[in-house]
Amino acid sequence: METYRLDLTLESPLSVSRDRSASNRQATATVVPPQTLRGALAAAAERAGADPETLDRLFGEEGLRTSALLPSDPDGALPAVAPLTLRTCKRHGGFDGDEGGRQTEAPHGVEDTLFASLRLALHDDPGALRALRTCQANGCGHVMTRKDGLVRTEEGDYRTQSMPGKRTQTHVGLDRRRDGAASGMLYAREVVNEKTTAGEGLRPTTCRAAITGPESALEHLRDALDATEVLRVGTAVSRGLGRCSVERFAPGTAPPPLEDRIADFNDAYRKHGHVGGTLIALTLRTPALFVGEFLRPDTTPGGDRLLQAARSDEQAHAHALESLERVHEVARGYQFQAWNGLAGVPHGTDQGLRAGSVLVYQASEVTDELLDALSHVETTGVGLRRELGLGRVRVCDRIHTDIHEHTDSN
Repeated sequence: METYRLDLTLESPLSVSRDRSASNRQATATVVPPQTLRGALAAAAERAGADPETLDRLFGEEGLRTSALLPSDPDGALPAVAPLTLRTCKRHGGFDGDEGGRQTEAPHGVEDTLFASLRLALHDDPGALRALRTCQANGCGHVMTRKDGLVRTEEGDYRTQSMPGKRTQTHVGLDRRRDGAASGMLYAREVVNEKTTAGEGLRPTTCRAAITGPESALEHLRDALDATEVLRVGTAVSRGLGRCSVERFAPGTAPPPLEDRIADFNDAYRKHGHVGGTLIALTLRTPALFVGEFLRPDTTPGGDRLLQAARSDEQAHAHALESLERVHEVARGYQFQAWNGLAGVPHGTDQGLRAGSVLVYQASEVTDELLDALSHVETTGVGLRRELGLGRVRVCDRIHTDIHEHTDSN
């Protein structure tokens, strides 16, 4: 399996409906969900002449896996949704190196609280969390609140990813009987701007995603994108919205080795006094869906449910993951809604875990079989509907190991 980086530049405003409501005012999401990007790629491949068999090979259950399409800087790395464990000062929030914004004082830094949360969950010690209730930078004393948005890396340091602006477009509805404007039928649609503020000027809005799959499928998709040159993403594409030019589709930068991330994560937590098995943290890059008994939504999945509906060739990985013991999670609920463009009907609505949730497990020993299974879920995802891009995870993300700007300063 290989991972390619997809770089897009907006040529027109972009709109992605947050839900399926029929209101005359429609809000838009800034982050394009993975299932929406997958549909846009499938449409591009179909326009390039791909037959049904090829489309099934590219986008079927064993096909390509897409990440969310995230706003990014033209020359920056692929950002990530901020984990739910990040906290920052409510009044002067942001990373130490963040610049710009309306704050009169420099940001007070960001702290990842996963280790402090694990101290409470595993050792019944709330002291570390209590110490992070208020900001101690420069004697601030303001409340620490959750760090939202996107996080990017810049020369090894972490920064807040700037987001493009939005505006509202007002339209007149159409009367299908007369093929003209309908009297008194108005609606408003929020859109993402095709231009982003950069310094004292404007630059085209750029977005980035990661596409994972077999090398042959990625090469076929690259040929399709070269043939079309334009990707239409989101809603109202027939009205000119969501027109994106493909700037780059090529191999991306590989993450640090899995063994090193696991070792660094556990070495950092041992400073908090942890003794016992090896901890494995799974940070969701995209929402994930799990079900428990009686097919009810499961927000606390055990290791045996990470590869639900596993294919026959995944049974060995599913068996290896069963050895993981669930010890803690920092998670929030998510309602999955999407449109099945091929069938012309909505996907079923489900309840799951939102992107940024963190699931922590403990392994008595890290075997080669377990490492292979963890590498597999980083490639194919966890939970249900993985072919839609759901359940993309990063094992022992460096964010949890590196971002401790408050405790380091103390």
